[in-house]
Amino acid sequence: MSNRIAIFNHSPNLLLLYEAILQPRGYEVFPFHEDQTKVEEIEELQPQLIIFGNLLGIGADELQWLHNLRKHPTLKIIPVLISTTANEYQWLVDGLGDLSNVQVITKPFDQQALLACVTELLERTA
Repeated sequence: MSNRIAIFNHSPNLLLLYEAILQPRGYEVFPFHEDQTKVEEIEELQPQLIIFGNLLGIGADELQWLHNLRKHPTLKIIPVLISTTANEYQWLVDGLGDLSNVQVITKPFDQQALLACVTELLERTA
């Protein structure tokens, strides 16, 4: 069975970019739009990894969505990779609290850095 990765982003183009990077390497990619997704959808999918592909300009709603996901009884164990710009990194970390099973990659990053983070998180939880 291949690794299922749920990817959240507000931009269809960026969702396609993540798909283009990850699918050829054998990952099953499931794109989601943050404000149109219910936690139950992710619970049903049971991905091995969740990527928040762009938290630039993250607001209270998105941060609350991430907090709810991290508190969910079955989803809280799923590792999360957050892609963010360096200038929002500290604010994001301060807002998350518990960083267990969460990794942050700062933008800009290259494909190999993204793939290394994905591999590390998946191996850590295997």
